Amino acid sequence: MNNDGMDAVSRAPGPSPEQILDQHTTGLIGSHVDSICYNTNIGGFGLFFHHTRVGEVFTSVESRPDNPTAALIAQGTDALRIMANFSRRNNLEIFWSLRINNTHDNISVAHRVAAGENKIPDIFSKFKREHPELLMGKKADDRWRVAPPLPVRGSWTAVDFGDERVRQMTIDLVEEVCRNYPVHGVEIDFDRFPILFRSVSAGGTVSADDREKLTGMMSRIRKVMDKVGMERGEPILLAIKGPNSVEYCRDIVGMDLERWLGEDWIDLLVVGADRNHREWKDGVRLGQRFGIPVYPSLGTKDLPYRDTDPAWRGEALQALVSGAAGIATFNLFAIRPPGHPIWRELGDAGILTKRERWYFSSRSGIGGARNAILDRKYFTTETLSPMPATRKRIQGESPVEVSVLIPDEPPFGADQGVKWELCLYFTEALQTAMKVDLNGHELTNGIVDEDALHTDRHRLHFNVPPRLLRHGKNLIRVRQREISVVNSLSDLIVKASAPSASP
Repeated sequence: MNNDGMDAVSRAPGPSPEQILDQHTTGLIGSHVDSICYNTNIGGFGLFFHHTRVGEVFTSVESRPDNPTAALIAQGTDALRIMANFSRRNNLEIFWSLRINNTHDNISVAHRVAAGENKIPDIFSKFKREHPELLMGKKADDRWRVAPPLPVRGSWTAVDFGDERVRQMTIDLVEEVCRNYPVHGVEIDFDRFPILFRSVSAGGTVSADDREKLTGMMSRIRKVMDKVGMERGEPILLAIKGPNSVEYCRDIVGMDLERWLGEDWIDLLVVGADRNHREWKDGVRLGQRFGIPVYPSLGTKDLPYRDTDPAWRGEALQALVSGAAGIATFNLFAIRPPGHPIWRELGDAGILTKRERWYFSSRSGIGGARNAILDRKYFTTETLSPMPATRKRIQGESPVEVSVLIPDEPPFGADQGVKWELCLYFTEALQTAMKVDLNGHELTNGIVDEDALHTDRHRLHFNVPPRLLRHGKNLIRVRQREISVVNSLSDLIVKASAPSASP
């Protein structure tokens, strides 16, 4: 479980370890969660709510009136130490999670300008204030208007990892945590905010020189962690979280992922979250080539239907049957409390096949992250979603083709007691009949209605005979019987009900 740490800054009802743990952590005992990745970075580069001397400690109560960091440090502890001690006591692994180039400070800037304020946001770090030359852009005035030229990609508040000062500070931050906290490992998150270099911010790709600089930083981090681990008498694991695409990692982030894995620097590979460029099995196979366990990262999605329990179950089952070592969750803690049943379902394929589950043509679409590079050439997965850019226009005689992956569940036979439904969503009212084929078989007796949750979308759904379904890729073709009508397919879900009880 990845926890972004807001339980210790924004939501804490009081400055005691128990009050912080009770929000998202204590209730996990006995669940499927066996590792916690805990983020302590707030706002942007260099600002944390653990007790750091390398970076800056966030004790402000300006934007976070309930921030207990100063009180905790006065008690001789902090949020990271609380999480580490809890995890050790309860036989859980604890990783410190570092979002490599966090730019949430840019969000606060926008909010404050909209509110008519002209203060420097309290989550804009001292490092950034003192080194504006290291940012991808600059502010134009005291109201935080951004001066041209604006970044083509990402945020102007991102720091440039082409500069040695940024890379060295990252190494020092990792070493400090490994020396001062009883963590089992460090997770470096390259997926959440993937813009690290000026060339990418300006619209290009990462140069060979910058890619080599990032590789050098990772080599030094591995050496530092090994040295501290030897001194502690306990190895410290290094987990890397990155996009599920070697090409995207190389060109856009600057990660020479195959080299890093080949050098044996990485102990765990976490792939995906904000967007899925490739199928889970591709990331799994990459790890298997180097003997590295892979954990697909399932994240919350700001798109219709995606954060329902059946949607999480469906994606978890897809990940588990891909050969992954397990799964990682991102931001699920924020929408499901630790006592929710989902935490006791997602880690077991056997349990998931006994629950209702949904499969999407694309659960994340092509976007979903503030700083993503939305270049279709990096996607080998379907990108159909309600986002305008990823709908499929239906016009003329040519059918729209879209696929959906169904994992290797138990046999599809009717004796399994599972009912299957195909749901198609359209942007316009269905003024004419649609012809829908599933794996070459025309579906009949479809029902047209408005969606119960989103009345601006129009649904066509079919009960599907199990014999028409396949394990793996299922191909759906959609065309209009009247070629003069124009509509757009905006979403597709295959729903599997929970098995019915035996008579």
